[in-house]
Amino acid sequence: MIKVLINDSGQRHQKIIEKSLEKEGYTILKEKISESNIRQILQKLRPTVLLPITIEDFKLFSKIKKDILKLGTKILIADYNTWFQYYDKYLCLNLVSKANIPYPKSVRIFSSQEIKDAIKKYKLNFPIVIKYPQEGGSRFVKFAYSLSQAIDIINEFTKNGANIKSIGVLVQEYIEGQSCGYFALAIDGNIIAEFGHIRTRENPPWGGVSCVCESFYSEKMFNYGRKLINIKKYTGVCMIEFKKTKDEEFYWIETNPKFWGSILLPIVCGVNFPVLYVKLALGENITPKLGNSFKKLKIQYLLCDIKRAIKYRKLDIIKVIIDFINPKVKKDIFYLGVKDYFLFYINKIFKS
Repeated sequence: MIKVLINDSGQRHQKIIEKSLEKEGYTILKEKISESNIRQILQKLRPTVLLPITIEDFKLFSKIKKDILKLGTKILIADYNTWFQYYDKYLCLNLVSKANIPYPKSVRIFSSQEIKDAIKKYKLNFPIVIKYPQEGGSRFVKFAYSLSQAIDIINEFTKNGANIKSIGVLVQEYIEGQSCGYFALAIDGNIIAEFGHIRTRENPPWGGVSCVCESFYSEKMFNYGRKLINIKKYTGVCMIEFKKTKDEEFYWIETNPKFWGSILLPIVCGVNFPVLYVKLALGENITPKLGNSFKKLKIQYLLCDIKRAIKYRKLDIIKVIIDFINPKVKKDIFYLGVKDYFLFYINKIFKS
C-alpha cells in the first residue's frame, strides 16, 4: 500500500489533488503539518511519499529534505537554496535575465520615498505593477495609476506585514496581454511532464487566479519555460506565468515553485501532475509527457467564476451561464462531485 501524506491546508486544489490520487488507488493521509511536528508525524505514520501543497510546505520541506529522506519518506523537491531562487521574484528575475527570456522593466526599492526616482530612472509609465518579492497572495500584488497611489500601496504593504526595509518591493512595467502559464515536473532540470494554459477569465479581471482557462501550446513559451527550469537544474513541480502580447511575444511575470490552483485542467487533459509526482518520487519508469501532446480542453472553476462576475463584471454572468451549460467545458464541481463540492465550501465558510 502506497501512502501519500498531504498537509491539510483546506485549499481547493488540495481536494482536487486528493481526488486524482485516490482514483489511482493511493491511500491519502492528511495532517496539520508544521515545523515543530513534521518529524513526529513522519515517524508515526511512515508515509511512502510526502506531497507538498502550499508554498509554505515547499519552503519547509525543502529546508529539511535530507531529514525527510532519512526517515524513509520519498519527496520530490529542490534543495532550499535552489528552490528559494525560483520562489523569490527578485532572485528569479536574475535567472530569467540569464536565460534570455523577455521580462518587464523591473526595479527593487526599499521605501516609498524611492518610488519617484525609480519611475524616472527606468522610464516607467503608469499603470505600474507593485508586488512583494515573496509569496503573500493578491494583497501583495497591486496596480498603481499614479505616483500618490504607488506610495499608498507600498505603505499598505508595510502595514500588512511586508518587510520592505530588508526584502524590498518590486516595481514593474505593466505588460498588456493575455495571461498564460507553463507548468512542469522535473528532476535535476530534466523535464518529465509539461503543460500550458491560457486564461479566459481571471479573478480579479486585471490579473489573478484562473476562473476559466483552457489548454494552450506555444513552442516559444514552452522553450522559455524549459530554459528557466534547466538553468538551476530544478527538481519538483513549478508554474511559470507569462503575458502573451499582440505580437506573439511572451513576457515572464513570475514563477511559483509549487502546485498551482488550476491543477485540474492538466489532469483532465491527460497530464496528471500529482500522480506523476508520486510515481517519479517512487522511482518508477514514466513515459515523459512533453510538448503538444495533451488534450485541448477548457475548464470552468464555477464558484470562482460566479464570484468574479458578481464583484467585478456583472454582465459576465451571461458568460458564466453559457460556459456552465456547454457540455464541452469541463467543471470543477462535477470532477469533485456536487455533494463533496458544496460540503467543501460550506465547511470553509464555517471555519472562517
